[in-house]
Amino acid sequence: MTARSNTLSHTARLVAAASAVATTRPLTICHFTVAHTQLKSRSFHRELLPLAAAGVNIRYIAPMDSCAPRNGVHFVPLPRRRSRLARVLTAIGLLRLLLRQEASLYFFQDPELLPTAFALKLLFRKRVVYDAYRISPLS
Repeated sequence: MTARSNTLSHTARLVAAASAVATTRPLTICHFTVAHTQLKSRSFHRELLPLAAAGVNIRYIAPMDSCAPRNGVHFVPLPRRRSRLARVLTAIGLLRLLLRQEASLYFFQDPELLPTAFALKLLFRKRVVYDAYRISPLS
């Protein structure tokens, strides 16, 4: 399977998961990260842009300076944090920001955000996807 078809099938799974809950309101996916900027992320180019082109409402919460929409993706800025510990400690403010997005599906990749994601899922009953792509010696 090629990298392109892998990305498309992953994107299709995200849309299917979110569509299952988006029966009465428009589909909104909120991707959140504390480690990547909006334009340097694999998720932005390979997952979020195709979803936005397909008509899905996309909110992208990330450390950034600019928050003007781009190609259908709406950016929500986070302050930049240098250390992993500082990124973990921003969890409470991030949780409030995530809840304001009222998304159908919340999507993330940073392991330090697992406690925040568990809070979204267990305390607030939100649908959450953890994209744990792996790095192997063969890649």
